[in-house]
Amino acid sequence: MRILILALISAIGSTTLAQSGFTVPYVKRNYLNEVQVAATHSKVEYKGKLGSYEVVEKSRTFFGFEAVTDTIANNQKIELGLKLGAERAMADAKLTFRIDQGSDLLTIKANSTSSPINTFVLSIPVDTNARFFGGGEQFSHVELTGQRIPFLVEENGIGRSTDAASRMAKLVGANGHQWSTYCPIPIIVSTLGQAFLIENDCYTEIDLTEPGRIGFKVHSDSLTLRVWHAESPKSLISQFSKYLGRTPPLPDWAHGTWLGLQGGRSRVNRILKETQAFGNPVTAIWIQDWMKPRSAADSGGSGNPMKPSILNSEITATA
Repeated sequence: MRILILALISAIGSTTLAQSGFTVPYVKRNYLNEVQVAATHSKVEYKGKLGSYEVVEKSRTFFGFEAVTDTIANNQKIELGLKLGAERAMADAKLTFRIDQGSDLLTIKANSTSSPINTFVLSIPVDTNARFFGGGEQFSHVELTGQRIPFLVEENGIGRSTDAASRMAKLVGANGHQWSTYCPIPIIVSTLGQAFLIENDCYTEIDLTEPGRIGFKVHSDSLTLRVWHAESPKSLISQFSKYLGRTPPLPDWAHGTWLGLQGGRSRVNRILKETQAFGNPVTAIWIQDWMKPRSAADSGGSGNPMKPSILNSEITATA
């Protein structure tokens, strides 16, 4: 712990410039030798239909490094004030390194202290031999090495490639793509004992396309990255699950038969009774019926949310 803080403090004297942004060399586990941060002011359009979305960057103004304006250091963190400049604008930002006392959790935070910035990009080195996994519930890729992964909650999609079914679904806007998922989680785990978590609640991208580096992009005026290191996968999972919260044991009814049904109350009642008559231990019913449909593109606007049809009260989960 003390070694890292001293390394960060000594690194202030060796601050260098890079074309892509501000670079701070320091030593920690050999995969965090330098951090690069850049910022932009971007005009972004979100296009959505039937729960599938496209993020289109219409314009971008890049803010590069101009100067370090101040430095604050204590036994837990180092904070660097930055002056960033574009062709016709200036912006102020802060880059902070913090170690949580009593843990091996490193937090790197970049945040704007003036209005022009609305997107941050952070990049850190990693071992070129590392392989990467995670990203929440992913349907097209298990290993993420060499990929750029967007994190945006959306429908899984009907068709996820260029085959005939996907092309037909695209005509009505219901097609997905290789990253379509309704449970993306911006956490990446490496085979060399690192875990990286972006703790922002906005559109995010994680870039694993450049060997030896991992990049993080958020559509926000601040970016928070948590980094863990452990000697084994079990220890690594233990560390970040302690921070994020651990899943409690599942209730007994979760281990029975779940029926996914739709078609109205009468049909659900009939199938439930038939299934139970055969001795099937049905413990839960997933209802797919909906009423008052509306455009998915309006989901963030005004109006009543979509509500599931009300089931007959006599249908209950039985253990």
